[in-house]
Amino acid sequence: MSHILKTTLIWHDSRGGEHESDVEVEYDRYPGFAGDMTDPPHDATIEVIGITSRDEIPPTYIDLADFSDECMQHWAEQDEVDRERAAEDRAERAREDRA
Repeated sequence: MSHILKTTLIWHDSRGGEHESDVEVEYDRYPGFAGDMTDPPHDATIEVIGITSRDEIPPTYIDLADFSDECMQHWAEQDEVDRERAAEDRAERAREDRA
């Protein structure tokens, strides 16, 4: 399942002009693995699949690898939101069970 990061791409053209475009970065995420007796450990990784924008962005100004760090941060933030939501759901169910 892919994920979407909404961010802004800024680039400078050959004449020194600055351009900005809101983009959606589609990426897949692969959790790390602690390793076991047969398979070595590996870190979590992401794969940037593509970028969409309403504006036309010259392909020379798009480097998918440039979005890797931002996607990893987005993943971490989403995981934190998911953990908080799960904790709130558990607390709500516990309150309902006591009532």
